[in-house]
Amino acid sequence: MFNYTPGKNTQYVLGSVAIIVLIGLIGWYIVEDLKTDSPKPSEEQMNQEQQEEVVIQEESSGTIQTPVADIPHPLLNREVMIPENFPEEAAVAVRENIETLTAQITENPNLFQSWMNLAAQYKIINDFEGAAEVWEYLNKVAPQNTLARVNLGNLYHYDLKEYAKSESAFKAALAVEEDTPQAYLGLHELYRYSYKTDTANAKDILNEAMEALPENVDVVMALASYYKDLGRTSEAVGAYQEARTRAEKLGNTALVTTIDAEIAKLTQ
Repeated sequence: MFNYTPGKNTQYVLGSVAIIVLIGLIGWYIVEDLKTDSPKPSEEQMNQEQQEEVVIQEESSGTIQTPVADIPHPLLNREVMIPENFPEEAAVAVRENIETLTAQITENPNLFQSWMNLAAQYKIINDFEGAAEVWEYLNKVAPQNTLARVNLGNLYHYDLKEYAKSESAFKAALAVEEDTPQAYLGLHELYRYSYKTDTANAKDILNEAMEALPENVDVVMALASYYKDLGRTSEAVGAYQEARTRAEKLGNTALVTTIDAEIAKLTQ
């Protein structure tokens, strides 16, 4: 069966070849848009899935605007603690990546992407405190960035389980840039599984996203999946039909075929 899988909606490219090699070794980054249908994930499954995700781009829109001398940055001599079950090759790669990124930042503290990649390395080894410090710092010195805010939203939701902070981080990303699909989807997952689950927020935030992102398919697929899981078949079909229209406009014939099959299952 078909289902849209939360958090696996968009492919991101890591900011350096070394990081790509590392992720290839440990296989923690998922880049598929669609996945086999499954029931609501357990807390353990959600944690495992979300640890696979760090939002990084090769070309980041973030720019450090505030003079870094005015805002103390996180310490760069942080102890690197590798998880016991980490593959040896991956452990070596992480240490080398952190050393390289630290050297780059020491030479030029204004390198937004190097800071982002450093936080990603911390998160890979479950140093959530270190990752949060860097992303919080970037929010101060690069106030127009959305990447750090989305990363924080996911980190606070799935890893630190500080749901109010997660909500604030995602909303802060949308305040900076309204057409940030990852923030809408992050809020949907937060409301759907963990926070304010007795409200209509999980649905409402996707409706907002559909208006703000008239060409985006992921948000409509998420809404269709949500309705389907609730057994609201007619609304699920309507959402799938909207997703089909958008996928067709984008020329995504494979997705159109998949959606057609899903609609057929729901209407037979």
